[in-house]
Amino acid sequence: MDIQAIIDQVVETLREAPEKAQEIIADPAAAVEQITGHRLEEGDLASVAQGVLAKIGEEGGDLQEKLAGLGGSIGEAVSSLIGNNETFGNLLDNIFKK
Repeated sequence: MDIQAIIDQVVETLREAPEKAQEIIADPAAAVEQITGHRLEEGDLASVAQGVLAKIGEEGGDLQEKLAGLGGSIGEAVSSLIGNNETFGNLLDNIFKK
């Protein structure tokens, strides 16, 4: 499965069950594996996380509103995966602080 297909599957799952965001925050690798059936390496997992956040930001609407309070937590979880990345922090600010 390609990264874009995984991103789409995770976003669709979050649309249907926004509470799943808590699982992604707690253990991103396990949550993505549970949702998609694919175990990802750290680099791929970071790409999926960034893609999911970007897609949610582009779509806006109810899902973005439901996840708005989780932006900082998601950022911390993903930053721990990809290191301290100012660009990623700026992406989160743009998505969740509109």
